Amino acid sequence: GDGNLALAADKLRLDARLKADRGQFELAAEDAPSLSEDVVVLGREAPARARGLPWDVVMDLDLDLGERFFLRARGLDAQRGGSLKLAGRKGLAPRANGSIRVLKGAYAAYGQRLEIERGILNFQGPLDNPGLNIAAWRRGLEVEAGVGISGTAQAPVVRLISRPPLPDSEKLAWLVLGHGLAEAGGQEFDLMQLAAGALLGAGESVTLQQRVAHAAGL
Repeated sequence: GDGNLALAADKLRLDARLKADRGQFELAAEDAPSLSEDVVVLGREAPARARGLPWDVVMDLDLDLGERFFLRARGLDAQRGGSLKLAGRKGLAPRANGSIRVLKGAYAAYGQRLEIERGILNFQGPLDNPGLNIAAWRRGLEVEAGVGISGTAQAPVVRLISRPPLPDSEKLAWLVLGHGLAEAGGQEFDLMQLAAGALLGAGESVTLQQRVAHAAGL
């Protein structure tokens, strides 16, 4: 791409239009170990504090991810594309406008590899809180079940989806077990209880767990 960096008086301004030839991001697992804040390592020098720039920095960037931008993180393996317009200045968090889409990809959950049919992140403000429009499916079964995610990155709304439409308990059974509730055994109901809690969170999974327990005669 190309850009322009200008310094005038106490203001540094960056304007650029950039396109990625290729990119790959891999995020560490959530359970990666780290030291507690109260741990002091003797002999290790404290990192020097970065000194801020003496100028007011303003940036205006147009970023095109191209067609070979890959993200691997916490079960997600996706090829992404799209473009973003980033704007920001010193002391303020950058803001973004635009959308990123999944060109193709999969999401691993509950021992299954779910195919991402729709995956869109819409940015209209803070960079760390895009809107979500995602659907991932377990394919190749009589009933296709999956997960739909909407809301925002900081407040996602997760729901179960299926083709044809079924009650949530049946959707979860097809997603986790690969068959309906009528064919489920005792250990499989335990697995579904865990899956319901992990998938929907404590607040939203109670009703679904009650349905599963009721279906099991508990």
